[in-house]
Amino acid sequence: MEIYKDEKHISIHHTKGSHFLIQKWRNMAISVERMKKLQETQLPYVEKNGITAIILDTKEAKSVTLPDSVSYYITIVEPKLAKLGVKRIVTISSEKLLTNLTNKKWQDASKGMDLYQVSSMSEAERIVRELSPH
Repeated sequence: MEIYKDEKHISIHHTKGSHFLIQKWRNMAISVERMKKLQETQLPYVEKNGITAIILDTKEAKSVTLPDSVSYYITIVEPKLAKLGVKRIVTISSEKLLTNLTNKKWQDASKGMDLYQVSSMSEAERIVRELSPH
């Protein structure tokens, strides 16, 4: 089920009964304003549905994340996700080198969660299922 969509940047999906979200990224150059709008939907959904992991599918994403958006995510969003019970974030590597470098930059600055970098959705799902509360 799609829970959020920004045509230019991202869509977020959740399969009923699962404990993880899948963020499908198209364009990583998202502004802080758009990031805030995304979080207005995602954070309450995470809390209401017991989400413990997020898969960031950046395989086909282009561009790099804007520095202000990285800072907002690390200082504001990530601590809120951790407080709500998110324990793992699994990133599927991009086909674009610059996008992977951006992913590494925010991951290096990240605190309080288990972070993984994988090459496929099947690997990502295996890792989040290991955390399954069921």
